[in-house]
Amino acid sequence: MNEDAFWQLIHDCTPATPDPDAERLAAALTDRLAAGQLEVIVGFAEQLAWALHRLDRREYGSELSGDSFLYARAAVVAAGRGAYEAVFRDPARFVPYARDLVWAESLVYVPDEAYRRVTGEEWDRDTRYSHESFANTAGWAVSTSRLIRRAAVPDVFVDASAIDVAGESLMVEFEPVWTVNGLVEADPDGEGIRIMCGQEIGTVAVTAELWDGPPPLDVEGWQDVAEVSASWESPFMDFATNQREDDEEAVLPLPGPGGYRVRAHGRNRDDGHPRGDDDPPEEYLVQVWAAPVAEPTLHRVTSATGIGWHAKG
Repeated sequence: MNEDAFWQLIHDCTPATPDPDAERLAAALTDRLAAGQLEVIVGFAEQLAWALHRLDRREYGSELSGDSFLYARAAVVAAGRGAYEAVFRDPARFVPYARDLVWAESLVYVPDEAYRRVTGEEWDRDTRYSHESFANTAGWAVSTSRLIRRAAVPDVFVDASAIDVAGESLMVEFEPVWTVNGLVEADPDGEGIRIMCGQEIGTVAVTAELWDGPPPLDVEGWQDVAEVSASWESPFMDFATNQREDDEEAVLPLPGPGGYRVRAHGRNRDDGHPRGDDDPPEEYLVQVWAAPVAEPTLHRVTSATGIGWHAKG
């Protein structure tokens, strides 16, 4: 089950009338999963754990107990993809869930109940990412740097195996030297950044973050992580220019012209093109902060895509 299928299932099983604790949603999901194949239950568990893990961060849960934080995060998932992505972009949107104790405890245990119905056995669930509170060590790391803004688009269009980060011109015109790190390159003579993808044509999920200083380095869960410097004159970075014109969610405002450091993270880069419905979504995280020019840095390269390009250098 990929991310799109996960959110579509949440949507399809959401009742038309208010369901404050998501109990009817959980029951509908359990029935649907128990009527299908075991691998779908496992896939749902993986996607649910990943969605909960992404929200397991200090800026969301610093004043909550472990159970309260888990069930409030589950309520965000139960609210659907649009609400979830809005909370992920803006932690302030999580406040009502925490303040009003909006919980969706039953959603957390949907995969376990569906598994029990299908197999007659209890499931010792072990997903790639933990859904438990405070398990996301990078999200809870103490840093003197502060996240200023986050923007996220789940379906940035890939053209010729790359996506572009552009300025006001909405054009990126240079030939990257992919052999440096096999992931990200900045235009040496103007503003523009290009990220190499595993797909030739398709869509990828991109999250962009503006920080007031270097964010904590977190390579957990990412195949490839690299940094480059970029000179920028525009008041924003647009990372979905070829699909979402005038979409503010695809634009990351900047504090002003100058030099910036760009750290790119990529995962699920090796599933090729075209992607199957069961293939994990290709994802990228782009972190940006003001900084003087420095040499490119390769923090991690483990994907076949990244290794292949890097090895040619």
